[in-house]
Amino acid sequence: MNKLFAFSISLIFLISFSFALTFPGKTINFEDLNTPLTYVKDGCIELGLSSLDKDTLKSTPGVLGLLLHIKEGDADDFFYVQSDLGVLYSRNIFGFNVNHRHFVSEAQNNYLFINLEPAKTGNLDLFLCAGSKNKIVLLEDSQIGSYRLPYFGENNFTKNFKDLDNYKINEKTPVEVVLKNSGYANAEIFLFYDNELFTNWFKLKDGTPSMSRLLAPDDFVSLEYNVVPLTGKSFSVSPAVVRYSVNGYIFTNYSNGLISNARAYLDEIFVNLDISSTHLDLNQEGTIKVILQNDSDKQKNAVLLVSNLDKFGLDNRYEIDLKPMETKTLTYKISSPKEQIFTFNVSLIAGNDEKTEKLYDSQTISFGKELTNYNYIYVIVAIVLVLGVAVYYRYLL
Repeated sequence: MNKLFAFSISLIFLISFSFALTFPGKTINFEDLNTPLTYVKDGCIELGLSSLDKDTLKSTPGVLGLLLHIKEGDADDFFYVQSDLGVLYSRNIFGFNVNHRHFVSEAQNNYLFINLEPAKTGNLDLFLCAGSKNKIVLLEDSQIGSYRLPYFGENNFTKNFKDLDNYKINEKTPVEVVLKNSGYANAEIFLFYDNELFTNWFKLKDGTPSMSRLLAPDDFVSLEYNVVPLTGKSFSVSPAVVRYSVNGYIFTNYSNGLISNARAYLDEIFVNLDISSTHLDLNQEGTIKVILQNDSDKQKNAVLLVSNLDKFGLDNRYEIDLKPMETKTLTYKISSPKEQIFTFNVSLIAGNDEKTEKLYDSQTISFGKELTNYNYIYVIVAIVLVLGVAVYYRYLL
């Protein structure tokens, strides 16, 4: 009977131990730091590291972090860390360092890891802060440590447009993702591009958007794929995501996000209308110049429309081909034997079935008579009326 009891106790101990999460490295338990374990509502508690603790954690090779063992807390309760360098932020699903809250709902088997590596350059004056509806309770084996883990934080995980500054609507745009393991252990990584939140803004065209690989310390991988923007509005391009597991704890890291300043097809063509004079005498020859500049590294094809050129025996419509960054000037000669006024509208049309049109400029030319500016006439009339009213009230009343 005693043997059975002893075996039962041992089994319970082994089962309990199997749920204890540990990472290799130098660790200091909250119990040894005399750090309070209960957070009521909102507040911050200093971790109370001694000078020796700080030196030990800084000098021990590893990734600085907190491994919190949560005994009690609601899903919406959260933690964040305040250091002498400021609040420690982490990238979120949008790829920007704006999410400094680590929610209890993110815990795995009641464990929550918080990366403190950015605080290493400071004095390690650390405060663990929490926010809760009621209270959060930690277990005594919660710890701070320098862990021999893989590490992909900060500039070790980047996502960029390749050889391009801006997205181009409906044009294939290459993206490059680079991931480096700057940590202290191997990682079996799954790296992938993430478009779950941005399906209406761009789509994957082709390339290699994901991979699985064993990545040793100081090794790096890169992947390239092409996306096609679907809108001309500025929007966020989702970050790439890497996942890996250490002793059953799944880590998720995000690259930087990108801001797209997409330009429509015709917005990358600049058009200037240059005329020799807005007034020409009868039979005097005038010059109209249309200057087109392709501000893109892609070939541009469009149709140039210049209204009223047909009145001078010229075509209103011209096929335009512009090489990357090319500038072209089209020149038209016009004259008229009789008094006339013409307005020249300059526009481009492009796209399937020429559905997209953009008006760039509009100028008016007169032949044989000046264009009348009636503003000064209105001013004279106004002055005469004012003087008339003054004379009437002064001498006739």
